[in-house]
Amino acid sequence: MKYAFSIQQEKRQRAELGFDDLLSRLDAALQSAGGEQLALAIRQRYPVAMIDEFQDTDPQQYRIFQKLYVGREECGLLLIGDPKQAIYAFRGADIFTYMKARSEVSATTP
Repeated sequence: MKYAFSIQQEKRQRAELGFDDLLSRLDAALQSAGGEQLALAIRQRYPVAMIDEFQDTDPQQYRIFQKLYVGREECGLLLIGDPKQAIYAFRGADIFTYMKARSEVSATTP
């Protein structure tokens, strides 16, 4: 825990962000009061998202994709994955996220 704190402190001093910081900030911004405006701006710039190796997506990443694309007829979301190839559990990837997304997509697809 002390090591994690010193890394965060060092990043603050250098005004640096890591990939996890970027994800956390985007997730928080999308859940905030102005989140829908941010989501709209992102969808306008990127109306289609293709996510390869989706089986290695973690819950936070999927929450972001959900907020941006799920249930939006004007957008496209392509999820490509094979649950038998999941290898990133050590960094938070969750096969249940894959299964949840699959069932949500199946429920909304004619």
